[in-house]
Amino acid sequence: MANFLNYIAEKIIADKHSKLEEIIVILPSNRASLLLRNKILEKIKNPVISPEIISISEFIDELSGLHRINNVSAVFELYDIYCNNIPKKDQQIFDEFLGWAPTLINDFNLIDSNLVDYNTLFSTMIYAERIKNFGEEEINTSGIKNHNKFWKQIPGLYASLINKLLDKKIGTIGMQFRSSINQLESYIVENKKYHYFVGFNMLNEAEKTIIQEFISQEKGIAFWDIDKEFYEDKNHSAGNFIRSYFREWKCLKNSKPIPLLSEFKKEKKFQFIETSNKITQAKYVGKIINKYKKINSLNNMGIVIADQTIMNPILSGISSNINSWNLTMGLSISSSLPINFIDLIFEMHIKSRKIGFFHYHVLSLLEHNIIKTKLYKDKSKILDFVNNLKKSNIRFFSKKELSENSNSFEILLFEELSCPKRFLDNLQTILNVLIEDYKELKNDYNKSVLVHFSIINKVFSRLLNYGAQIKKMSLKLLYSIYREAIKEEKLNIKGDPSSEIQIMSLPETRLLNFDLVVITNVNEGILPKGKSTDSLLPFDVKKHYGIPTYFDQDFKEAYQFYRLIQSAKSIYLLYSSESSGINNHEKSRFIYQLEHLKKPKHSNNFIKVKNSFNSRRTSLKINKTKDVMDSLIYIAKVGFSPSALSLFIRSPLDFYFQKVLGVKEHLELFPEIKLKDIGNIMHKTLECLYSRYLGKKLKISYYESMIRLVPSVLNANFIKVYGGNTNRKGHNFLIFEELKIQCINLLNTEKDLIKKGNVIKILALEQKIHYDIKIKGLSFPIKLIGTIDRIDIWNDKLRILDYKTGSVNPSKLKFSTEFSFEGLNFKNVKEYSTLFQLMLYSYVYFNQNSCKGILAGVISTKTPKSYFHPIVTNSQENDSKNMLEKNNITHFENELKQVIKRIFEEKVPFTNHDLE
Repeated sequence: MANFLNYIAEKIIADKHSKLEEIIVILPSNRASLLLRNKILEKIKNPVISPEIISISEFIDELSGLHRINNVSAVFELYDIYCNNIPKKDQQIFDEFLGWAPTLINDFNLIDSNLVDYNTLFSTMIYAERIKNFGEEEINTSGIKNHNKFWKQIPGLYASLINKLLDKKIGTIGMQFRSSINQLESYIVENKKYHYFVGFNMLNEAEKTIIQEFISQEKGIAFWDIDKEFYEDKNHSAGNFIRSYFREWKCLKNSKPIPLLSEFKKEKKFQFIETSNKITQAKYVGKIINKYKKINSLNNMGIVIADQTIMNPILSGISSNINSWNLTMGLSISSSLPINFIDLIFEMHIKSRKIGFFHYHVLSLLEHNIIKTKLYKDKSKILDFVNNLKKSNIRFFSKKELSENSNSFEILLFEELSCPKRFLDNLQTILNVLIEDYKELKNDYNKSVLVHFSIINKVFSRLLNYGAQIKKMSLKLLYSIYREAIKEEKLNIKGDPSSEIQIMSLPETRLLNFDLVVITNVNEGILPKGKSTDSLLPFDVKKHYGIPTYFDQDFKEAYQFYRLIQSAKSIYLLYSSESSGINNHEKSRFIYQLEHLKKPKHSNNFIKVKNSFNSRRTSLKINKTKDVMDSLIYIAKVGFSPSALSLFIRSPLDFYFQKVLGVKEHLELFPEIKLKDIGNIMHKTLECLYSRYLGKKLKISYYESMIRLVPSVLNANFIKVYGGNTNRKGHNFLIFEELKIQCINLLNTEKDLIKKGNVIKILALEQKIHYDIKIKGLSFPIKLIGTIDRIDIWNDKLRILDYKTGSVNPSKLKFSTEFSFEGLNFKNVKEYSTLFQLMLYSYVYFNQNSCKGILAGVISTKTPKSYFHPIVTNSQENDSKNMLEKNNITHFENELKQVIKRIFEEKVPFTNHDLE
């Protein structure tokens, strides 16, 4: 895995000038330090004192004498200085300050680590702004003055921040580098050990100074991990920095990098994989790993994830049979369940109103996995309270009611605290309560949750150290600060560096060598990243003062990319061709370079991977076991409704889940009324209005009375069915008004029909039906159940009616002698569900009552002018010719029995029609 490090290990052991314990080896990363230590162990035969092997970060920490401060703490320290040094009339509120402070601190780090004289640089910025705005003072005087004033204030802020942090013996990473230079001379005099600087590439000015000083005083040596191809090609960006060091450093002039290997031009096989999106890339990585596992060729494989957002999909794609892999990247915790739990508490309080908490936030919080177990264990009354509120569709939960129905823990969740500091204290108390609970259950999941809680607690503690600043924040701003702090936190995973598969980010590959390399997201804007806007310093100013620009970042990533593949034998480069909105995913320049500057022994293979996700539904099939058959027989005894039979025709698999297993739709609160409830409200309202006139011939005066009652009856049923706030607004208000209009229009339509001499007599409303039928081959009867909306007499004709609040398609109400429900395409079955329902009701009524024919159809409240849409049994839609008679009923009975027989065919599994 480590050819270069193998060379370094041999050089250290063979060093004639120093004993091993008199050597300090400084490398770019902790990972490389560990691998080098293992290489030395492999080569020594007798017990010896190990050389000191550390990362450059550890070396700078020790040399500078300062403890590093995190970015969020640095922002708070700067704000404190800002408030004390800037006149109040010129001060920005913390929200505005936060918009530019983190970027300014990043610039301070660049200035310090590159040893730039800050007074000179900031003076340049002021003069540059004056020149830029010359002649424009009269156009935008206030804006220009404010900008100039801003840059005049910066030197004072910088100096004050440096002094304040130094007094505390802490510092930013930039301060550590500058302090290291100040301590360098005394360090070299006092420390007699010989220093090896191994595998560096892009160095800031402080690092350059340190390494040159050690080499010049013959107290150290530098080894460079670069291929001869990249070093000697003056135009190759991968060798840009190392060529410049040998060109500019006096201590390296007239020499070449040690060692200078020639690996890149050797035989290599490149696979360029174009995918449609990032997730397809992630799944393809798993496919590559699993492929090599099958042929027992999983050895020395490096998986490089250029975009960490696809790390979890990649891990999920690795076969469970492969257990020898190592993840060296710190896992971001920003999307974990414990973090999500804290997010929900913040969101609930931030978006609360005077009248209470929004229902969605309360339910999401109380049903969250992090606290659900505790609430059930405590037999919390609040769960019953919330379940009752669910049924009422109340949009906001009263804070007072929540507190009255809560115990001490739940009060912590819902207690309203306007002071951000007290809010953080409250969150810490919540965490401490949960920590004690999670300690009781000792399993891997709970251990993981406890680690997350510990990290969150540390973040809260750091924020509480800046109580004075926090008091000035809004809760929303506090949440933003908290999220920024959480972004810096990683969950470190302990793995085995010797595992056959190593998963890491590109910077972590420094000094490592793999036989097989897989790199994801090789797209412009990701690898390399390209231009960045995280600086207030203009490009020209950076270039003049030797501060790295995006060009330098490109050179750095080019080195990391080519160094990684220089000794690999097989390389997979995956990139996305996805194009959405302003995001055009162009493949990386690195791929173009490898394609057009191809070496003789390199082979290139281009593969285009189509989206691996099938839009068709799963091919799941459920066999009809004895238990399933017993359940079906039980359902037959209870009764099949028209909707259940329609569901089976449309999707047998959904029928199995909903009717056999009893999987119900998740009960949710809806701030806006659902379509299903709209229909129920209309049915209940019409039932209430017509019920007093059952068995009577309807008169004009009856309709006038019903029309007057519509608003109150509709309102009562709206509350009964849906609930919600009686002071309706927005969508619900419009729905209520629409239902009122539809109801009144229907009544007016029927009133006008009666005026014209038509006769209507209502026999039944919401009539329940029960009917048993026997089917040949089944040893038990089949019960049919349902509810007929309305049965009436229309001009001496019996009608079976169904109300619809939506539009009706008359073409879906045709039932000819050739019609077959089983023959329908599964996508169209739903469109014919009303026909099936009306035919089943007519079939039952016909067999239970003596009648020559039935006029069955739909009354549409949405289109009252067309009024009645009958089931059509011939080519002409005429009431007198569309009566359902004996032959129609017999034809439907045959169709119905075929459907039921198929339900009970043991050899036919439940599946989906589109997969048969």
